[in-house]
Amino acid sequence: MRLLELLEYDPRIAGAASKAASGIGQAADKLKGPLPLTAKMQDMETYLASFNKYVNQKRSKTPDYSLSVAFADWAKTQGDKAGIDSFNLKVEPDKIVQNGKPNSKYVRGLISKMIDAINDKAKADDARAPKGGGSGMFKTRPEKF
Repeated sequence: MRLLELLEYDPRIAGAASKAASGIGQAADKLKGPLPLTAKMQDMETYLASFNKYVNQKRSKTPDYSLSVAFADWAKTQGDKAGIDSFNLKVEPDKIVQNGKPNSKYVRGLISKMIDAINDKAKADDARAPKGGGSGMFKTRPEKF
């Protein structure tokens, strides 16, 4: 029995095949646009753009400015903004540049560790913050005068 004969013979199979085909079409329509980025990926893109801007700024003044030094300086400024003394990153000059070009995978790995540290600090700060939006000074309501 051929497939077409089977579809003509049993209407349940034809209905199931039609439903499957429409489901595949709807799934394909949903994938047409760009895939949404996770919060961490959005942070990654933001930090990469910031790092690229920093490197371009430094290299416009000093063309042979080391990428590893630039990353260490940039990471320090990002840590200062976030209130983190040190990310404890070991930036290895031979890994950050390979074949005369920046090693994107290595830089993304370092930035990923920075994002994790910043997010962990933010969570810790949120856990220490007083609940209810107050300063936590008054246990009861102050009396009116």
